[in-house]
Amino acid sequence: MGHYILELILWVLASFFVGCCIGCLLRKLFGSEEVAVQTAAAAPHVPHTP
Repeated sequence: MGHYILELILWVLASFFVGCCIGCLLRKLFGSEEVAVQTAAAAPHVPHTP
């Protein structure tokens, strides 16, 4: 009986890792990528004279 429990645990663990791999691949294929933001050069600081 013990080997059935061990086999069940191994199958569940294997299916978990297969699901992780499939999820990672699907996220890379269909996931949104970060948008590249183009930053403008900062304007030079001009001190105010009163």
